[in-house]
Amino acid sequence: GMHHDVIYASQPWGLPLSERLLPQHLQSLGYMTHAVGKWHLGFYKAGYTPTQRGFHSFFGSWLGHQDHFKHTLGLKIHRQQKARYSTGYDMHRDLNVSWEGVGKYSADLYTEEAESVIHQHNVSRPLFLYLSHTAPHSPYQAPDRTVARMRHVTPKKRRIYSAMVTKVDESVGRVTQALKDKGMLN
Repeated sequence: GMHHDVIYASQPWGLPLSERLLPQHLQSLGYMTHAVGKWHLGFYKAGYTPTQRGFHSFFGSWLGHQDHFKHTLGLKIHRQQKARYSTGYDMHRDLNVSWEGVGKYSADLYTEEAESVIHQHNVSRPLFLYLSHTAPHSPYQAPDRTVARMRHVTPKKRRIYSAMVTKVDESVGRVTQALKDKGMLN
């Protein structure tokens, strides 16, 4: 199996197509299904991507370890090496590259997308919204303003990590509020 590590960009596999996923089942029951954030289950063929695995829409990254502002991916070729390489830009809307978020923090992008999905949803149908943040995953980055609010946390790396967790916490609050505003929190 694939349980030994994550799926990297150049690897020709993904979660087997023989596995029926929750959004596929929910779609067959009439749910609107949307995925926002990190996919990380394979994309080497279109059939492995979120919109082919039961989601009506997808906005986010197909991999992990991406820069939270540039949305580019850089990984060590081998964990022991210090050299890094970039596998390029990784932000997608469905099957297309999405340039709309360049320079914007990933947690904010994903939160805004989740809020938009909720606000546009027709409440006559049930909704399944999968929101998978890339924070607080490496690389450790957060907006300067949020890091500054954590000045009481030391050392600096922990301060940045705390800021990342804070952004995810804010996201949960905003998404919960959007569900309340739409009358969908039940």
